[in-house]
Amino acid sequence: MVEVLGNADTATRVAFNLQVAANDAVAVFNDNGIDRFNSYIRWVNAQVRIFAGQISQRDINALLQTTGYWGLLGSDPAALGSNLNEIVSRELEAQRYALENASKEVRQELQRWHGNGREPIALVLDTGVVEHYATELDTTDWHAIADVRPHRFLYLVIPRLVLDELDRHKQSRGNDTQARAVRARARAAIKVLWAMFGTGERAASFVRSDQVPIREGRFELLNDSIEHVQLPDADAELLDRSRTLRAYLPVKVITFDTGMALRGKASGIDVVRSESLDPQE
Repeated sequence: MVEVLGNADTATRVAFNLQVAANDAVAVFNDNGIDRFNSYIRWVNAQVRIFAGQISQRDINALLQTTGYWGLLGSDPAALGSNLNEIVSRELEAQRYALENASKEVRQELQRWHGNGREPIALVLDTGVVEHYATELDTTDWHAIADVRPHRFLYLVIPRLVLDELDRHKQSRGNDTQARAVRARARAAIKVLWAMFGTGERAASFVRSDQVPIREGRFELLNDSIEHVQLPDADAELLDRSRTLRAYLPVKVITFDTGMALRGKASGIDVVRSESLDPQE
């Protein structure tokens, strides 16, 4: 998934520019030989300038400044002879396909977080919060906890990291009271999440019609792409995943952890430290 640097307006522009880049690549095929080679290099360089500051350098490398691009740039095109057209075309086709897919993915993400016609905001829940509210996830007043106006549509986001940590907690060792409590909370949370998402759905809606105005929202599993490598520090990973969401909607991280809250605020991420009793205390 392309990492957009900016807000929803930037994401909309990125989706458009990705498709334009793919379309513009077609003109390169009008040339032959050394002209096709030169047109290809100019096309890549022009797109790199356009996307600088809009998407991450990692994605610029994956989509544009690929291994194939650098190989061609460092080659002697005359030495490739009759193979030059084919080599350039093969690399360009792969890049066009990747750009078109990236554009579709960004558009899908924009649609995913649209807010169901209401002003959206994402609340990213850390592991301790999910465990603490496991049996009350769909009845807790998250608007109040996060100090969010009741008319806003909430996305309660469960990152993959949380699932991994719940699984580790469920399998933790020890027979003392605290260890047994940790395992019990983790199992309870996993059971609730399985009920929500076990059918293969990645979202589960909720409505609090007992409150005025009515609260609405959706639980979302935030799965990472296959290529994503988690950061070794759990807090840093959760904050990083939260930052990527800001390209599509406002984000708050909900935690009991004062350290997490301080690190998030220092990184420019809005973090709410819940004043509820920390189950670890």
